[in-house]
Amino acid sequence: MLQKISVVVGCFLMFGLQAQLVTTSLPLLKSTSRIELQPNNTPIFQQKLTTLWESTFDNPAEWVIDHDAADCSLDWKIGNNTCQGPFYIDTIQSTSASDGWALLDSDEYGALTGGSDIEDAWLTSASPLDLTATPNVIVEFETFYRRYNFERPYLVVGVGDGFGNVVWPDLTPTTDISAMDNVFEIFPNWQDGQYSDNPYKVQIDVSSALTGTIDEVYFRINWTGQWGYALFVDDFKVLEQAQNDIKFTDVWVRNEGKDNLQYAKIPVDQLEANWEIGATVRNFGALDQTNVLFDADFTSFSVADTRPLMEVGAIDEMGSSGPVSTPVGLYQGQFTVVSDDETGGPEFDNNELLRNFEITDSLYALDGIDVHPVSELTLSSIGTATYENASDGLLLATMYHIKEPSLVSGLRIMLAPGSIPGGFVLGSIIDTSDFWMNDVDPIFQTEFGYVNAPEIANGYVDVYFPSPTFLDTGAFYAAVKLYSNDNLNQINISDDLTVKQPSFASAVHNSGTSYTNGNALGIRLLMNGGWLNTEENALESVIIYPNPSSGTFTVSNDHGTIQKVEIYNTLGQAIYSTESTGSIQLDLRENGVGLYLVKISNDQSSVTKKIIINK
Repeated sequence: MLQKISVVVGCFLMFGLQAQLVTTSLPLLKSTSRIELQPNNTPIFQQKLTTLWESTFDNPAEWVIDHDAADCSLDWKIGNNTCQGPFYIDTIQSTSASDGWALLDSDEYGALTGGSDIEDAWLTSASPLDLTATPNVIVEFETFYRRYNFERPYLVVGVGDGFGNVVWPDLTPTTDISAMDNVFEIFPNWQDGQYSDNPYKVQIDVSSALTGTIDEVYFRINWTGQWGYALFVDDFKVLEQAQNDIKFTDVWVRNEGKDNLQYAKIPVDQLEANWEIGATVRNFGALDQTNVLFDADFTSFSVADTRPLMEVGAIDEMGSSGPVSTPVGLYQGQFTVVSDDETGGPEFDNNELLRNFEITDSLYALDGIDVHPVSELTLSSIGTATYENASDGLLLATMYHIKEPSLVSGLRIMLAPGSIPGGFVLGSIIDTSDFWMNDVDPIFQTEFGYVNAPEIANGYVDVYFPSPTFLDTGAFYAAVKLYSNDNLNQINISDDLTVKQPSFASAVHNSGTSYTNGNALGIRLLMNGGWLNTEENALESVIIYPNPSSGTFTVSNDHGTIQKVEIYNTLGQAIYSTESTGSIQLDLRENGVGLYLVKISNDQSSVTKKIIINK
């Protein structure tokens, strides 16, 4: 079940290599598991508003569970239930998780039916709420959710007729709700494959539904879709809306000309002059707000914007674009929005956000693992166990825009928790237009890199091209292919979820097809030839011959320094080790045919080369 999505991206005229982005329909790959989601370190802020009703799902009688029998037989579950389908997501880590939660396991149901049903299932508050005295209300709950591609969870407000009767709308994933004052998308504008923090707090202003006689109000969470992942809900609250509450829903720091990708590290020679710095701001309070002021302060420069009036419910983009002087260094930004009536106070938590970026000499990174403030950083990972039949040969890729032709020495692969020593990685540069035509033949390819315990402890492994490679202007995918020995030596690559990126920012190639990933996979470019010192260049010049070999071969070593030579089999097991100050002849005839890795190292550096033993 692979639905396709359309993403239109700008084209870049290329010289020499002719790499470009293309307008294309990109399918989304459904992963078998989520690996090592690392929760956002920002605590869910404590709610100061008056609570009108709440449910922690410790009492199932507070809810009515039902579904449209004409469409499906899928139902919500209340309790300490976990996902049971083949493409499960993790269990919610909500504030009151110990006493249960609500779960809609679309994946389990879809796997049983073959994904043919249009699912329509709901969870409705069992008892009415009298909101006559408080018509300005928000609904808040904690959730964990991953979107697949054809589902839309809704929050629906139902007003009774005084006798417990409510007219509920019949909803589908394609329903136009623009004229429905009582129906709200829970995850508006989410991209296919996007997933939330765990937990993620949803707040929805439902005041537009509370008109007329509102002494009998019910709340419903309505899931409709077709074989998605799952939706967890916990700590459901109905709260009196704050009078004054301006808040951020997103912020961005983008260097112009990079297709809206927000790079965390940019080499100084790859910078465009203009920056786009701004935020999406919403008036979430019950009153209009006057003189709304946006400010992004990076100490050495700042960006400001104002709105004389933001009416209740208004959403606006604030900020500016233009030239900014950004020499090499780390830029730590504090984003703030205030109004005449909200300059602090109990609801000010959502008026402030932090966002950093770094200008470097030579390291280019979409991910911000060592850049973003720790309080904001949210990480997940993708690896050899994430997809079916992908333990060896899974290809992950991150997009990079090259403004000025540059030398690239190799790739830095950011390793995530759960990686096990003994696997191998192979880096490459791939033409973007080829990638989306499912052609992932590399323009340039690195040597193999061995993922051992020191690399895992450091959080990355560097892989190098045989010599620094000249990369022309355009947009390219920096890619890494993972080999885990049938997942005996699992490899996980960090995936930075902190910043909302375009769907094509990173990608996956598996079983002959390319898929969008979004987010920021931790695959970095080592640029400008500055990542190989003299000794490393000497090691790169070590030659193994003959290759392939019938079993005996020579490792050249004519540099006059002590080198350690180690040989590993495909299980990551060391089968031979020695030291030499000159060339050395080795014999692997007793170890059998196959692929082996020969690691040559000294006190400063190491290089790993492959040797194939034939009969």
